[in-house]
Amino acid sequence: MDRKIKKIQLFYLSITVVFILFIVSIAFIYSINSIDKRKQELLSELRVVAAELETQNLEYERKVLNISNVAESFVKYHRTSIHKQESYDSLFMAYIMSVVKKSSNTYGAGVWFEPYVIDHIKYYGPYAYWSNGKLIPTWSYSSEEYNFHIQNWYSESIKFFRNKRNQIYWTNPYLDTGETKELMITVSSPILYDTTLIGISTQDISMKFLYNWLRKRNVNKSEKSFLYFIKNGHIISLSFDSTNKFTQVKQIDWLDKFNNIITNDAVKSESVNIIVEGESHEIFFKQIYPNLIFGIAISNKELMKPIVKMAVPMSLISIAFIILLIISHWVTIRRITKLSKNVEGLNQYLQSLSDALPDLTFVIDHNA
Repeated sequence: MDRKIKKIQLFYLSITVVFILFIVSIAFIYSINSIDKRKQELLSELRVVAAELETQNLEYERKVLNISNVAESFVKYHRTSIHKQESYDSLFMAYIMSVVKKSSNTYGAGVWFEPYVIDHIKYYGPYAYWSNGKLIPTWSYSSEEYNFHIQNWYSESIKFFRNKRNQIYWTNPYLDTGETKELMITVSSPILYDTTLIGISTQDISMKFLYNWLRKRNVNKSEKSFLYFIKNGHIISLSFDSTNKFTQVKQIDWLDKFNNIITNDAVKSESVNIIVEGESHEIFFKQIYPNLIFGIAISNKELMKPIVKMAVPMSLISIAFIILLIISHWVTIRRITKLSKNVEGLNQYLQSLSDALPDLTFVIDHNA
């Protein structure tokens, strides 16, 4: 009987082990699939938003190229025109204002010439920008005090266009020290007279606009969208601060490591794993321009959430199944033990009955 009980116990133990292995296998497969699915969703989201950003930036480039073309026509017209300087200035400013007015995404625009290209004027730079919903024209940047020729956004653009044949240059983020006092980036295009570089046209994009653009696309609060400017390690982020308010362009410690990884030619993937603020994050990124990256960061803890959610019901199912097995095992052993006792009692009864009766063989022989 003990051997039968041991066999039954072994049987139930085998079922329990097989079931647990089955549950673990399902959980593992589900975990891998869930994480892969979430990563693919994030990559798809990344590509869609990056494509939107690329389209938006191409529109900026197209517009600034148009400004340069018009500026070149203005210069040719001016050098052959008999009109007074005043009428020419107002015509130039009217055009700049019309460009900015047509583009709600543009913070400001202007044309900027090398010294004495326009008559005998050293600083010539008509500019218009938005301020509290109003379009403001200004000549304040055309002054000795501001001297736009030595400002980085101008000097770097001029240097770039002299050394290269490219038609577009994007600056890194900077704080305008002139009239606007705005954080911005500038896209510029060369202005040529025949083949001579005589100035640049510009369009400015406010950091606040880029922040709001990110915020509208940051639907899932567990994700952290950011724009990263590689050249100087600056970032615009919704994200890596406790307030979740507009964060001015600033330096963040983990960006050095991120920059080292993304500039490594061996890295071909669109994601890296990095420790951010003491927590492991998966960062999905796409390079928009040589100096600009759009990224989405999500903590590994968030990636594991579907697995954690599934672990609870799976654990409950496992516990319920094991309890049922224990109850079934207990009932079976109890029945076998009871049956064993009944059989043993029957044997004892038959034995006692046998002892109480006379020897039937003797009785039969005697009667015969």
